[in-house]
Amino acid sequence: MTHSAGPTWGSLSLAETSLVFWLLIDVAIQLVGFIAAYVFQTEKFFDLLGSGTFFLLAICSLIYGATYHARQVCVTVMVMLWAARLGAFLFRRVLKTGKDSRFDEIKTNPRECLAP
Repeated sequence: MTHSAGPTWGSLSLAETSLVFWLLIDVAIQLVGFIAAYVFQTEKFFDLLGSGTFFLLAICSLIYGATYHARQVCVTVMVMLWAARLGAFLFRRVLKTGKDSRFDEIKTNPRECLAP
């Protein structure tokens, strides 16, 4: 007889289910960003959207976890600072140069742009 570490949903534990939920939130945000970028043929907000999503998921995972040990709060704050700094740097860079050359070839091909 095996014992579960907690409540389950199908074959997934509650912890695994919450990870799947956050994964789906991340994919949904990125998909909306991809659609907008493809329709407008721009890559100007890719890095900002990616960093913003990282920031959002970091804070949501801390809040959803409902435990606020010093180590968890410290790591979450560091991740949020890193995401904000990197996103701001990359967004300023693409605004200054007018484009992001990493996306020149793939932004016109939806299959490559969606999964490079």
